[in-house]
Amino acid sequence: MFDVFQRGDMDVKKLCLLLFCLCLIPFSALAFESTSYTFSYDALGTELRIVQDAYQPLGIYQNLGLKNAQDIAVANGKMYIADTGNRRVLVVDIESGETLQIKGQFSQPVGIAADDSGRIYVADFQKNAVFRFDAEGTLEMTYGRPNTPAYGVDNFFKPKSVAPIGDGGIYLIAEGTNNGIIQMNAEGEFVGFFASNAAYIPLKYKIYDIFMNDQQMSRFNLGTPGVYGDIMMGTDGLVYAINHRASAPLLKLSYTGVNLFAGKSGLASLKYPIDIAMAKDGTFFVLQQDAYIAQLSRDGVLLYLFGGTVLDVAREGLVQTAAGIGVDDDGNVYLLDKGTGQIHVYAPTSSQKLTQQAINSYYAGDYDE
Repeated sequence: MFDVFQRGDMDVKKLCLLLFCLCLIPFSALAFESTSYTFSYDALGTELRIVQDAYQPLGIYQNLGLKNAQDIAVANGKMYIADTGNRRVLVVDIESGETLQIKGQFSQPVGIAADDSGRIYVADFQKNAVFRFDAEGTLEMTYGRPNTPAYGVDNFFKPKSVAPIGDGGIYLIAEGTNNGIIQMNAEGEFVGFFASNAAYIPLKYKIYDIFMNDQQMSRFNLGTPGVYGDIMMGTDGLVYAINHRASAPLLKLSYTGVNLFAGKSGLASLKYPIDIAMAKDGTFFVLQQDAYIAQLSRDGVLLYLFGGTVLDVAREGLVQTAAGIGVDDDGNVYLLDKGTGQIHVYAPTSSQKLTQQAINSYYAGDYDE
């Protein structure tokens, strides 16, 4: 494993080829035989295999009364949950178990985040608004549809995912606009579109263009940019976004909106990612629709894959319908199962902690260590 990170670009190219095999492994069949397997590359970097557990199920939050909850965030020692079916936000103190409910404001809360000051940000799809609350649950600000020509006359405003900038402003993904990520300041004013999403034209349509005339090609809707699915402000101060395009499912955006993953070899091959969370050390976790969790290095290279679904009986570490993911300061991973209303917690094993320590030393330039 450590050799992969030190040999450089040649090994990254090998990883690109091998990640293709990820889609061929019958993960769902394996999930029924155990609780949660961990996958990574073998010592030669030639095959994705079951390896020693990197994360093991630690426990389940079962009695929170969640109903079709759509999103979770973990910050400040708390879980923040968009409990969509109950039209509320639930805040759970991880250490004490104390809870705070915010109700009466929402119709369809689907996205949630919190900043370092404890302020809570909730994207309400049906209310066409994002709400900002203080740490005690008092409403501070409502962000509505921008009333400016710069936003676009025909653009709707259906918030899905929100990321706090840190000063009370937000980055926002909303259905009804494909101009890019919406940026609004602390006063709720529209700043502009951040990291506009370019139109993606599949290879087959490029081939069609060679043989078809303009009238024939006009039948295909090729000018619509891809759709952003989720957004997160990383602990490194950069913006990460899920981009529902086959060519670039995960974006790491600079302060100017440039995708730092663009053209980079060795990026993890992801199967329809739906949520992102980042640990303190900069490694991050991407939740796939099939409930597998991909742990990635800060360069986007796959470290481990774990988790999975279960259809028969509830099992610790396996879920019915994955909805959201979060990571606490100890590196524990929280997976929201909207199908059962439960939250599964995975803890890093001792071997994973040692591996992560070595990876962090590598990025810090402590190669001998």
